[in-house]
Amino acid sequence: MLLYPFVSVVIPRIFTYVFAWRIVDIVQAWFNVTIRPPSNISSSRRLFILVLLNYVEIAMIFAVMIFSFQTNFMPHPYYMFDAFFSSLTILLPVISPVVTPISLVGLAMYYGEIFISLIFFIVIIQRTLALFTIKD
Repeated sequence: MLLYPFVSVVIPRIFTYVFAWRIVDIVQAWFNVTIRPPSNISSSRRLFILVLLNYVEIAMIFAVMIFSFQTNFMPHPYYMFDAFFSSLTILLPVISPVVTPISLVGLAMYYGEIFISLIFFIVIIQRTLALFTIKD
C-alpha cells in the first residue's frame, strides 16, 4: 500500500520522459539524415527495414503513454494491446482512431502523435524519392 502512489504517479511520468526523449532523438536523426547526406549507400531494403522499426518504436512509445494516462481517453484501454492498437490507428492515416481524447493531456498526446506521424511520412517520402531518383 505504501508503494501505490509511487507506482501510479512517478513510474508513468518517468516512462513518459524517457519516451519523449527517444521521440526527440528519432526526429533529430531523421532531420540529420535529411540535412546531411549519408556517407554510405542507401538501399531500398535498408530503408524499408529502418522505416518499419521506427514506426513500431513510435507506436510502442505512444502505446505506453496512452496506457499510462488511460483516464485521458475514452474508452479507456484496459490492456496494453488495446493501447498499442489505439496507437497504431492514430498513426495510420487511413483508419479512424479507436480512442477519443477527453482532457487536455489526452489532446496533447493525440495531436502530438499525429504531428510526429506527419513528420515521419514527409521524411519517408523525401528519403524514398531521393533513393530512386536518377542522377545524370
